[in-house]
Amino acid sequence: MEGGLITSWEHPNHEYYADTLVINNDKVFIADPPNSRITTYSLDGQVLDHIPCPLLTNSSYVTMCSPDNSSLILSSCRHFKVFKIDINTHVVLWTLTEVKDPLGMVSYGEYVLLAAFNSKTICIINSTTGNIVSQVAHDDIAGGSKPSLDVSGSTLLIPKYSSDEVIFYKMNC
Repeated sequence: MEGGLITSWEHPNHEYYADTLVINNDKVFIADPPNSRITTYSLDGQVLDHIPCPLLTNSSYVTMCSPDNSSLILSSCRHFKVFKIDINTHVVLWTLTEVKDPLGMVSYGEYVLLAAFNSKTICIINSTTGNIVSQVAHDDIAGGSKPSLDVSGSTLLIPKYSSDEVIFYKMNC
């Protein structure tokens, strides 16, 4: 297998897109908190759309994932909000405010797994309704920098940057 460069382009708020870049249907979505929007790009870097997102105002520590082909879910640690936005109509479909310091998020089937910064929990959220259906609590989840989550099959991977550990959980959703 070989790989070839398709294109390379610059985005003005590069410090934000480590955890806020999502590819969905050959479009790139990048959260742009300073401008309270999500910018949509083509794969060659052409700006296609700006999705107004007032819930990102003055926000930092934003994460984003795509649970399906028509929406994005964002978390804003500063405002203690998680919300789902329709990428076609720009309508906020639901908002969740029960999670303190929401950060670190990944889609998992019909669910979103959301790590709460330093709270020792991962919330399992129904991506359609925004309701918390369960929580995984364990001392190993807490601590360190912003948790980065990944899922493969039914295994949840949580790298802990500050302690050089990697934690695996078997998910039973």
